[in-house]
Amino acid sequence: MSRNIIGQENITEIFLNTPINVCEKRDVKGLYRKARVGDITNFTGVSAKYEEPTNADLTIDTSLVELEESIKMIMQLIIAKIKD
Repeated sequence: MSRNIIGQENITEIFLNTPINVCEKRDVKGLYRKARVGDITNFTGVSAKYEEPTNADLTIDTSLVELEESIKMIMQLIIAKIKD
């Protein structure tokens, strides 16, 4: 919907596709734990449905790709879009 409103040329969608178990391990605030016991309702991926993007410009699995490499991938995408 955003692409239709803002325009395809003005949007770059980057999907950080990280498995939920990795998100939970990285969760320093304990939000996933709270969601699992019901203290937080409508928590995406736990008690609320999560829909993966179907048409992302770039997908990065942050459980497999290091931060520095992720940054490089994003910068390459942005630079390519600016040059077009």
